[in-house]
Amino acid sequence: HGTRPLARLDALGVVGPRLVAVHSVHLEAGEIDLLAAKGASVAHCPSSNLKLASGIAPVAQMLARGLNVGLGTDGAASSNDLDMFAAMRLAALLHKVAARDPRAVPAKAVVEMATIGGAKALGLDGLTGSLEVGKLADCVILDRDILTCPDEEIRETTAIATFVGGKLTAGSLDGLLKQ
Repeated sequence: HGTRPLARLDALGVVGPRLVAVHSVHLEAGEIDLLAAKGASVAHCPSSNLKLASGIAPVAQMLARGLNVGLGTDGAASSNDLDMFAAMRLAALLHKVAARDPRAVPAKAVVEMATIGGAKALGLDGLTGSLEVGKLADCVILDRDILTCPDEEIRETTAIATFVGGKLTAGSLDGLLKQ
């Protein structure tokens, strides 16, 4: 059709709030602006992009232009695991190198991508993705001692307790709450 893929999708009326553009490693500035203006989202899967050598998504530019970015793992076949903590770490580090700026894609932005950004991409931000009154309370309580020890890796075993929909589904709060 003689156009870039996103231009073709836009001409077909596909680009809008329900579009989740996965990977998006080859977007140009105007395409980022188009996605942001139309309320679309990007699913960023840094581990998969690195393993498959498909490119580095311009996440810093996406966020700067107001484009919603959710964070994902893509799947075990293309990223070796489904570890969201690893995806968060990669996203935080990768974009600092890509931008040659240690302030690019700060930790707060990465946490937002992994939580409310993903929920918004799926149209679920009114239900989940942040801890607010009236939303499902999905959260994980992590072992603070592991988080402050740089030699330890954050893994699922670091979780003390996991809540899904406000209900404790794994772990225990024993010893955490003052009586």
